[in-house]
Amino acid sequence: MQTSLSEHTRYHIYNRRYLLGDGALRIQSYLNHCQDYQSNYDDARKETFMAEMKDKITKGDVVLEDELKTMIHLVKTDEDVKCV
Repeated sequence: MQTSLSEHTRYHIYNRRYLLGDGALRIQSYLNHCQDYQSNYDDARKETFMAEMKDKITKGDVVLEDELKTMIHLVKTDEDVKCV
């Protein structure tokens, strides 16, 4: 069965609505936040924080929203991603 042009067009519009540009996603703003967080944490403080969070997760303790945001903003490497 052949699809009409309007069905074809609706299909493409439906699929494209999820393709957002950098401006809509505000990626640069996110990267700036990450840099701000990372500038407040030297390597020793970051390691201590990540170790505390890993310990919390292992014990099954509650991770607070601000702690989770900090963890996400401090991620730099694949190893950091595994911790989060």
